[in-house]
Amino acid sequence: MRRFGSEPPGQGHPSPLTVLSPDLAAGAFPTEFTCDGANRRPRLQWSTPPSGTPELAVEMLDPDAPGGTFTHWLVYGIPPGISSMAAAPTGAAQGVNGFGRRGYGGPRRRAAPRTTTTSWSSR
Repeated sequence: MRRFGSEPPGQGHPSPLTVLSPDLAAGAFPTEFTCDGANRRPRLQWSTPPSGTPELAVEMLDPDAPGGTFTHWLVYGIPPGISSMAAAPTGAAQGVNGFGRRGYGGPRRRAAPRTTTTSWSSR
């Protein structure tokens, strides 16, 4: 499984979340998860968020894309009791990706985007 970093928005220090993907082992990004392949969403798993977290957000970014940081997937409103996903959970919303569509849009085969999972409060 590939392990990803977690950083809360604007905080600049790691959060206590650990994010893994059984589909993206050893830094590889198989063709089936790219826009050149089947464009399947990779499964993501994460550790328990801090107590009192009202919801989670997941953003899959490629900071090394030729045109600058590219958003491949944005999901928010994820209930904090959920610890994995392969699709947006019921009740969560998906933001617009760098292709101008809601939902997942895989990277080109050339590189794996970095995945950031954050917990945040809407208070």
